[in-house]
Amino acid sequence: MDFRHHVPGGSPSSSSTTSSSSHNPTHRNGNGTTTAITTTNSNSSSDPMHSWWESISKARSRIHLLSTLLPRPESDDPNPISSLADSDAPARSLLSSLTAYSALSLSLTSSPYSGSGDDSLCNWLYDTFLSSDPDLRLVVLAFIPLIAGLYLSRIHSLSNLTPSLAGFEAVLLALYSSETKSRAGKPVLISIPDLSQPSLYHSPRVSNTKKKPNSAKVNPNSGAQQPSRPSVGILSPPLEPQTAIKSTKRATIVGVALDCYYKQISQMPSWSKLDFCKFAADWAGQDCACKSEFDRNPEDPVTFSVTDTDSFDGNGEDRIEIEGQVVEDMKNLEIQDANSDTGVGRGTRILLPWELLQPMLRILGHCLLGPLNPNDVKDAASLAVRCLYARASHDLVPQAILATRSLIQLDNRGREAAAMAAASVANTVGSNANTPSKAKKPEILLITKTRYTLFTKETEFIEEIVTNIHRRLGGHDLHSTLPLLFGMEDSIEFITSWLKDGSSHNADILTIFGMGGIGKTSLARHVHALQYRLFHKISFIEGVSEKCVAQVNGLLDLQKQLLGDISKTNQIQAHHTLAYRSMIENGLNRKKVFIVLDNIDSIDQLHELLGKQGFYPGSKIIITTKDASLTERYAPINPKVKPKHTKLLLEGLNTEASLQLLSHHAFMSHRLKEGYEKVAKQVMAYCEGHPLALKVLAESLYNKTVAEWEDCVTGLKEEPDSHIMKALQMSFDSVQSNNDKELFKHIACFFVQKDRLFSETVLNSCGIRTTAGIKNLIDRCLLTIGPDNILMMHQLIQEMGKDVVRQESRDKREERSRLWCHEDSFNVLEDNKGTRYIKGLVLDMKMLERDMLCGSVELKTSALSKMHNLMLLQLNFVQLSGSYKNFPKRLRWLCMHGFPLKSIPLDLPMENLVALDLSYSNIESFDMSFSKPQPPAKRQKVIGSCTKNKRLLGSLKLLTLSFSEQLYRISGFFELPALQRLMVIKCVGLIDICESIDQSIELVYIDLSYCKKLKKLPKTIGRLKKVKTLLLDGCDLPELPIKKRDVDLSEVLEDKFVCIHLQNSSCATVEAIPNDSKFFAISLPISLVRLSLANNSMSNEAFPSDFSCLYMLKDLCLDGNPIVSLSNCVRTLPMLQTLSMSNCLKLTSVEHPPCTLRRLNLYNNCWKPDYKNLLRKISFNPEMAALMLIADRNLLAPSSFEIEGMVKIQPLAGVERNVLCNLGWRWSKFYELRCMVTNSNYRGPEESQIQMYYEFGIFSTIYTGSWHTGPWIGIHRKWDIVRSDKPLMSFTIPSRPYKVRGLNVCYRGELFELPMIKICNLTKDLTWIYKHCIKSFSVGGERKVYFLSHWMFGMNEMEVGDKITINLEKCSEDLIRKFQMSFVYDYGSMDVRDEIMSTEEKVEKEDPLGYYKSWNHIIGGDLSAFQLTSGEYFLYSLDFLRSLCSNAHYKGRCHF
Repeated sequence: MDFRHHVPGGSPSSSSTTSSSSHNPTHRNGNGTTTAITTTNSNSSSDPMHSWWESISKARSRIHLLSTLLPRPESDDPNPISSLADSDAPARSLLSSLTAYSALSLSLTSSPYSGSGDDSLCNWLYDTFLSSDPDLRLVVLAFIPLIAGLYLSRIHSLSNLTPSLAGFEAVLLALYSSETKSRAGKPVLISIPDLSQPSLYHSPRVSNTKKKPNSAKVNPNSGAQQPSRPSVGILSPPLEPQTAIKSTKRATIVGVALDCYYKQISQMPSWSKLDFCKFAADWAGQDCACKSEFDRNPEDPVTFSVTDTDSFDGNGEDRIEIEGQVVEDMKNLEIQDANSDTGVGRGTRILLPWELLQPMLRILGHCLLGPLNPNDVKDAASLAVRCLYARASHDLVPQAILATRSLIQLDNRGREAAAMAAASVANTVGSNANTPSKAKKPEILLITKTRYTLFTKETEFIEEIVTNIHRRLGGHDLHSTLPLLFGMEDSIEFITSWLKDGSSHNADILTIFGMGGIGKTSLARHVHALQYRLFHKISFIEGVSEKCVAQVNGLLDLQKQLLGDISKTNQIQAHHTLAYRSMIENGLNRKKVFIVLDNIDSIDQLHELLGKQGFYPGSKIIITTKDASLTERYAPINPKVKPKHTKLLLEGLNTEASLQLLSHHAFMSHRLKEGYEKVAKQVMAYCEGHPLALKVLAESLYNKTVAEWEDCVTGLKEEPDSHIMKALQMSFDSVQSNNDKELFKHIACFFVQKDRLFSETVLNSCGIRTTAGIKNLIDRCLLTIGPDNILMMHQLIQEMGKDVVRQESRDKREERSRLWCHEDSFNVLEDNKGTRYIKGLVLDMKMLERDMLCGSVELKTSALSKMHNLMLLQLNFVQLSGSYKNFPKRLRWLCMHGFPLKSIPLDLPMENLVALDLSYSNIESFDMSFSKPQPPAKRQKVIGSCTKNKRLLGSLKLLTLSFSEQLYRISGFFELPALQRLMVIKCVGLIDICESIDQSIELVYIDLSYCKKLKKLPKTIGRLKKVKTLLLDGCDLPELPIKKRDVDLSEVLEDKFVCIHLQNSSCATVEAIPNDSKFFAISLPISLVRLSLANNSMSNEAFPSDFSCLYMLKDLCLDGNPIVSLSNCVRTLPMLQTLSMSNCLKLTSVEHPPCTLRRLNLYNNCWKPDYKNLLRKISFNPEMAALMLIADRNLLAPSSFEIEGMVKIQPLAGVERNVLCNLGWRWSKFYELRCMVTNSNYRGPEESQIQMYYEFGIFSTIYTGSWHTGPWIGIHRKWDIVRSDKPLMSFTIPSRPYKVRGLNVCYRGELFELPMIKICNLTKDLTWIYKHCIKSFSVGGERKVYFLSHWMFGMNEMEVGDKITINLEKCSEDLIRKFQMSFVYDYGSMDVRDEIMSTEEKVEKEDPLGYYKSWNHIIGGDLSAFQLTSGEYFLYSLDFLRSLCSNAHYKGRCHF
């Protein structure tokens, strides 16, 4: 960043322009020099005077604007700040003006709410810096210590009142962005001299040792003396663009801003430096005795002798004594507040990472040693350096200890030299006062060879001791090795919070698990490097599994490393893991430790590294693994404290983070190159957020063209990257069971996105144990279960599984165990190359590309005859010729979508079939008892078995005939004794299901959805005793009134049943019902757990009066029916837990559902322009437990509406007078209020009467009129009123004879969007943030509207002496004209109504607010569901309601 300036009054050079269009960026070379890259504007070069005058005008306008923002002086004199604009160099005058600095500083520090997004001073600083004038930028830089100090101090404050600091953040980000652009993605380097030389001023030493004959050859052109190549260090790493200040980047951004300040520090005024020194001392917050240890003996500031530096050989007793004493002193360091005796300062103790400490120490070094700095700056810097030394000693930061100690010693020596010089001058003057003295030049310290050697050895000695002490206390210098992470901020914040939770009674174990390459190790290393200083004993054991496998004594070496890290010494040697394990257990029992064990894959490794004796309280253990069940199985024996287990699952990166990672490695930039957008999306789609895959592919595509990227994507479809597959296959290789490996390969090739129950049924029949196997795969992050119980697998994991199968035979696909590629399957079948190796084959002709086929292709069934071990076969839309007896006899799953025949051929071997799927087929009748289909007119009722033959489908459990439009009949169920699931969806021609369905006694699932011609169900369906699910969606059940008939149970059913009457059809009636009946009965199995009657045009009258016989029913779906209210029969269900009435557009009320209900779905997705939600009331029984309510934000009606216990909306005119009087509202003025227009989400504007809203114990209303004509007026002589012209007020509850039971809060504003109200009780550390259920409003077209609310508090929320603040959030200060609060007291026996109501209007004295107080989710009640943090609640009723838009205002909970 270049803040150059020209001399006022002179002509600026052509290379120094000030217009925004000619900013001069700079480039910093590796040697520390700065090269300016000049861009000259043509107008400026032709008229330099114009550019100079433009700069002067810009500075004057900024000064005039500043003078209007700062408080005016009390005297009649003109504003001294505005007078600065009249100087020849206004920007320079402003920079050197103490008055201006003091005024702006006072404005920023006096108000606790400065620095917000709408802070005018912050806006002025931000806009001033964005100008390209170097002098104006210097003015902004002068305030950086103040801004950084206030920002960091407030951000680390524990107060709940900390407002938004967006203004401060904008200024800091402006500096950071400018510096990022200036550095152009390059680090700041520094040349480090060769310290092996005698001194900085001597030539390299020439060795006198003769060259040995076999020594390396020397370059003849190099000369006798080869100068050593200077090493280069990174002073600051490359900067990444930031759009906001996140907690993980805060120190870096502020550090860069301070670094910009340091670059121009020679031009900064002394008062700015003084501010920085004071803040630095406050930030350190350390006031222990070690702060002044260098001031105890000025003659000998070093606490140990260095007269014989050669005696310190690393093994002497002196060294051990020094280290032991220093260790003891450092352990006894105590944190003390430096401001505890002097009152509260502007700064506070904060975290000081190295990114922040480094520029701080450089600035303090200048303030301390700069020859032109005044003494008060030097004194303040001296104090700050000593405080930082004490803080660094406490935090054990070796770099900071050495740097601050060196600065302290230089300060002491400088002061001694100054004192000696002053004494010498005094003596000279005293001896010869008449002799003029010549000004003495400042002394220059020249380090002699001897002194430099001594200094070098002393420095090395100190550094070695500090390093050894640091190691013994458990620390390492890890900040420089932090891995670069993208998109893991939330995980870092979670683990950091877990480490800092302050738990001292438990030992916590955090398991970070996820698939291979997802970033577990990088995340653990990153957090370990950030937070290791919180613990005295730390250890990071990386790559446990790899080292145990790759090395003979790998586990022994890891135990040795761990023992050395947590113990004082590692000199004890052992040769068996049991010995090390015993010593480790002893150490873990006695010391608070922080241990990271990376990549654990067996419980034995945990036992050997952590033992079984437990941990010391307060210990933290992080374990990264691919097996989530490991830590669940790890249980110490009789531990002192039981470890608390926490799990963190790492999943793929989101799109934004994936793009950042891809761009970083592919382009060394934070953004994509132009033209790569489409192919980059393809790469990201392939990786699905997998960090390792993104990194590997991006590095392989570095500096490649778009065509090469496209070629790579095409190649990945044919052959995956070996490096990625190798990393992922480690998870597969760690699976011990061969059964689980076979299961994984089956799922990867055939069953991804398939129903879990279906997959388990099929694979169990193949001899695979799926119950434990699927759990093991889930634990190893190789498999997940998605919505609706679907098997899901990451695309790369699935590709890895297929690659494992591919490795069985790279060249001969027919020798692989599974063929999932449609092209490979087609080629094997066409070439008749089937083999006994093939266990599963999938071919879908519609999935093949059209250009690969030449017309219709017919395959021969004989191609399957050689596949003797084939058990899984899918032939979708395949034309076959030949006999079906060629099909393999071991088939378990046969899927033939688009089956061309009208019936199933009887020569098809089906004895072992478990699953048969004939969806989209041409089959007309499914009946295995006939060789030929029977037409509907000739069909007959089947009684008993129609054939003596062996049952062809005796093993069939899953039958799917969905979307078969020609199917009209299903019969022959006696041939399906093992059938469990029958799926006949959208078979639009189906008209008959055989009465023999009760022969399939194992049926548990029946889906007949959208079979619109099916007018009857078999009456014997009620005899099925295992059916759990019955889906009858869209079957067009009649809307006519239905009555329950008495049916002889002996004739129809032995068990209980429920009758639903359907419209009579032309078919013969069931014998159990009289022939003259207009209806017939359907018996529902009493075993039903789930029943769906969605989209059946069923009104309330279509339901029976009683459903109590369905005593096992838990899930009832009535979606899409014209129901007006909750039917009585639903209330009779004794075990109902889930009730769905979604898209019931005529629904007006849901009252008193069963008390067992846990989930109620009222969501409507109707987006018709004229649609209005008719629902007005939802009520529950008082004894009902917590409920999950799903609805849309379109739910709230503009007039009366109530969710009992949550929100109530009613016309204000209809509210009882005694209720309003108890709120302190004047009811007599309501007749003057006009209608208003509210605007809820997705409803649009709707006109209604003035409403009273009640939620969370808060009453509110919105009206227009004058301030004194609305319901605001109360009994003023008994109220204490607080007023404010800004959307913020603070007050203390006064002492009164009566207890405060509520607050009335009212504001008038020119607004339509309702702001949030935030009330904080600072004394009790309680905060309530209330967001109204109405989004916006307007009243009669007027802009000035009033919002009145009454906050009803419990017994203990508001008491005398409590300090309260009320703030209107998300609201511009310009829109609020009046803001007022008043107390409402509990007068006991004295009724407030007595003074405003006539005698005849008085009612019986009972609590008018009793109903409202009975609600549970109110202030003073149970608000746990709305709690953000301890004592903080976000009160927003619509968080309970489902919406397409998420709430971005606060991080509240959504209950879905």
